[in-house]
Amino acid sequence: MVGGLLIQPDPQWMEILAAGWQPTDERFGVEDVSGQLTVKRAGASFSLRFSLAVYTGSAHWHPGYGTVLVDNWTEG
Repeated sequence: MVGGLLIQPDPQWMEILAAGWQPTDERFGVEDVSGQLTVKRAGASFSLRFSLAVYTGSAHWHPGYGTVLVDNWTEG
């Protein structure tokens, strides 16, 4: 189970845009995601904090957004 999600623009991505660079895909962006992951196994459960970066862009098979890449997974 996932809870306590926090989604915010990636600071490095914001710096790149602030410096004037523009991606060719107008929907391209990078979001930092963090939260609490609860895992249940054999009647026991434990929780871990996690974070990752989600890169989004134009979807190929339908109008709207699509996921391009998930990167920088950490847990602990």
